[in-house]
Amino acid sequence: MRIQRGLHLLAFFSPSRTLKNCALVSASAVFVCFSGCGVVDAPERFLDVLPFKGRVVDTTLTDAQLAEKGTKVVYRFRSVPGLVYLRRTDETMGLGNITESTRIRELVAKASKTWRQGSPRSVVSSNAPPVPTYLEAGFDLVPAMLDRQKAGLEPVRVAIIDSGVVASTRAIGDALVEVTNYTQSPIPEEWQNHATAIASLYSGLEWKGQILNSYAPNVRLHSIKISFAGDRQDELSETFGALQLAVALDEAVARGARIVNMSFSYRGTLPEQVRVTEKAVIAAAAAKGVVFIAAAGNAGESLDGNPLFPARYDLENILVVGNHSSMLRRAYSSNYGTSVDVTAQGVNLPLSNKEGSFDYFSGTSFAVPVVGAALATYFGVFPGATLRDALFDLAASSQNSYAGEGLEAHAMPLANRIVSRFGRLRADSFLALALNRPAFMLSPPPELEGRRPQAMWQMP
Repeated sequence: MRIQRGLHLLAFFSPSRTLKNCALVSASAVFVCFSGCGVVDAPERFLDVLPFKGRVVDTTLTDAQLAEKGTKVVYRFRSVPGLVYLRRTDETMGLGNITESTRIRELVAKASKTWRQGSPRSVVSSNAPPVPTYLEAGFDLVPAMLDRQKAGLEPVRVAIIDSGVVASTRAIGDALVEVTNYTQSPIPEEWQNHATAIASLYSGLEWKGQILNSYAPNVRLHSIKISFAGDRQDELSETFGALQLAVALDEAVARGARIVNMSFSYRGTLPEQVRVTEKAVIAAAAAKGVVFIAAAGNAGESLDGNPLFPARYDLENILVVGNHSSMLRRAYSSNYGTSVDVTAQGVNLPLSNKEGSFDYFSGTSFAVPVVGAALATYFGVFPGATLRDALFDLAASSQNSYAGEGLEAHAMPLANRIVSRFGRLRADSFLALALNRPAFMLSPPPELEGRRPQAMWQMP
C-alpha cells in the first residue's frame, strides 16, 4: 500500500484544500493546475511516498561490517558521514536509529536558528505604486554597483530540487551543469513547467533571441528531479520511499551546492526518523555555508500557527520566503507571520516554460528564486562570506514596510499585520552593506561582460 506525502510545488492554490500543487498563469490567461487552484480544479497531484521500509542509523561500521551482521545498506549519506539508510531486517533492530543518536541531536541543536531572534519589524503601511520585481528588488542597480567597485562574479552552484529543469532555452542550457533524476520519467516533455520556470529566473528569460531579466547569470544550476504521485516509479524511488527528499538534499550538498532552492512544502505526519534525517542533512550543511531557501506556502494563513515543512525546521541555514505583489502588498495567497523571514515579489512573473516560450507564474515558489538570485550574486561577489554574514546582511537590508489597504490595514491585529519578520528583499541594499565593509574580499573582475546581471528590466 502506498502512502502519499503532500510535498507540493508552491504557487496559488485553494486554501480550502491542504495538499495542493501549484497553479500556473499562462500568457493566454488560462490557469493550469498541477492539483487544485482557486479558479480551476484539477486532479490531485502529491509526492508519491512509499511506506518507510528501512532504518536510518548513525554508525561507524562499514558496508562490509554491516553486511556481516545481515543488514543491507540502501544508501550512505555523503554529506553526513556515518549516516546510513538500511533495509529493515531483524538484524537492524540492535543498531538503534537516528533518533537515538546523541551526535545527531547535537548537530541539529548547533544549527538552531538564532540569527533571526528579536522583535519582527515588518508590518503593513500605506499604499504604493505597482513596480516590476526586477526594479522593485533593486536588481537593475546591481551592475553599476559592481562596475564602480570593479568587482566580478564568481560562479555559484544552485541546486533546484523540484519537478526537473528542462533546458528549453539557450540561457537555461548554458546555466544547467548537472541533472539528477530520481524518477522513472526520462522524457523532459512529460515534466511539469515548475522547475524550468524557476531556472529561467536565475538564468534569464529568452525572448526573440535576447536574454532578458537575468537575475543571477553567475549561477551553475543542478536540477534534482523528485517524484510525484502519478509518475512512473523506478527502482530508485521505490528504494528511497519516504527518504526521497532527504536523499535529494544530500545529493545537492554532496555535489557542492551553495544554495538549495526548495520551492515546495508538505504537511502531515512523517516517521520521526525521516524528519530527523532531513534536519540532520540540512544542519550538517550549515558548517559548509549552504543556504536552503524554502517557500512559505500559499494558503494565505499564518505560518506561525500552521506549520509547513521544510520551512518550519528551525535551522539557521533555512531561509523562509513569502510573496508580495507588484503593489507591495502581501499576495493574498502567501502565508505570513514571524516564521517568514523575508518576501520577494512573485506575482505574474514572465518566465520560461518547457517549450521555450514563456508563461506568467505566481506564488511563493517563484519568490524563492528571486531571493536565491540575490544570494547567488552576493556569494559571487564575496565568495569568502560566511553563512551568518549573508543572512545578517540580507535581514538588515530588507525594507520593513508593505502597502496596506488604507485605514483598514491599521485596524487589523498586529499579528495579522506582520507579513514577514524582516521585510522585502532589496538586492542592491543587500550588496551595498557588504561592499561598504572593507574587510570583505571582492571577486576579481570577470573576463566576460555577459556574466553581469542585466541592467534593464524588460517585459516580453
